Amino acid sequence: MNTKVVYAAGIVILMIGIVFYFVNAGTLTSEESSSPSSSSSLPSISNNTETGGASSVIPVSSPSPSSPNDVGSNYENLTVSAKSMDILPINDVPTVQIALDMHNPNKGAAILEALSYSVYFDNVRLVSADIGAKPEGFVDSLASVYTIIGNQTITLRDRQPLTEEGTSLFNSNGSLIRDSNDNASTTQITPNSFVINGTFATTLNRGSQAQASEHVFNLQYPLKQQ
Repeated sequence: MNTKVVYAAGIVILMIGIVFYFVNAGTLTSEESSSPSSSSSLPSISNNTETGGASSVIPVSSPSPSSPNDVGSNYENLTVSAKSMDILPINDVPTVQIALDMHNPNKGAAILEALSYSVYFDNVRLVSADIGAKPEGFVDSLASVYTIIGNQTITLRDRQPLTEEGTSLFNSNGSLIRDSNDNASTTQITPNSFVINGTFATTLNRGSQAQASEHVFNLQYPLKQQ
């Protein structure tokens, strides 16, 4: 009787073990089949064994400067100001003599390629001219541009004869011709400054690339009292 009980208990235990074996085997199979699909949904994530974490693949853009005065980079545009403006008799011809200051506020050097300017008085164009020229080749690039080192200013000087319209306002001595008609002088106000405007082209070494740009300027210079 005792032997039969022992055999029966052993058979029950064996059957229970077989059931648990198949149940566990089915659970492991389902987990292994589901893991590849979950990993394939994250193709941009790769394990980083050195740091022990995960890193994502992200496009890297050029870093923006923390300060405009970072060493080796130019991020500020050049500025122009009027240093002097005169109308002088040169060989008995009324001539505009102008001086413009170009300032480079960057630490690195900049190249001024060309500057175009016009001078007006009372809405009459007195002169239009160019200083320098945009380089078209290696030889031109050495002769026709101005290099301005960092935090320095250069002075551009030029002389040009007055236009025909300008000679109607200024005589050969550079003096303003005033209308002798008193009635006209009371109804018309004579401006007290010249207007100087134009454009200038520069090339700056911004980071790892040289960038060319063109800028507009508009200045005033006071008329000398006569």
